[in-house]
Amino acid sequence: MVTKILKKVGIFSILLTLTACPAKEDCNDLGRTIDVADLEHITPLQQVYNQGDVIAFSIEIPRVFQGVDLLDETGDRDVLLVLSDDDLFVGNELVFQEGRQGASPNWFYLTYNEQEQLYQLKINITFNRIGEYNMFTERDSCEFVGDECNVYRIDTSIEGAINNRIQFTVN
Repeated sequence: MVTKILKKVGIFSILLTLTACPAKEDCNDLGRTIDVADLEHITPLQQVYNQGDVIAFSIEIPRVFQGVDLLDETGDRDVLLVLSDDDLFVGNELVFQEGRQGASPNWFYLTYNEQEQLYQLKINITFNRIGEYNMFTERDSCEFVGDECNVYRIDTSIEGAINNRIQFTVN
């Protein structure tokens, strides 16, 4: 009788082991986050502009970046860029050459350009708002999001920032 119970417990234990869920992958893996400064550009970057001047804000990320084929890994063709600051965009005219606006004034989407094999955002900005501009630019981030845990994040900043800030005046 005891051996029958032990056999049933043994079989039950084996079945539980075979049907147990595998370990769940950690989707917050910081190993998939890299910090690459100066991927964003303001052209021309000056200390003083006049109302009506036009500048370009841009960022390009190659499909294969730091040895990872971002398109193959994630399938993401519209990559969310979240900027630390919206000072450059609020109150000014934005004309998108590449990419598009996100849900907030500091959210944008880089779109994948098949011919160039680049993720791109290019915005021509006409200064309507006069005054002092003081933008924080340390933790801007692009998120490439695929199925399950295929998420890659690139933290970046604006080229030419001093102490993680871009400052200028529009007269």
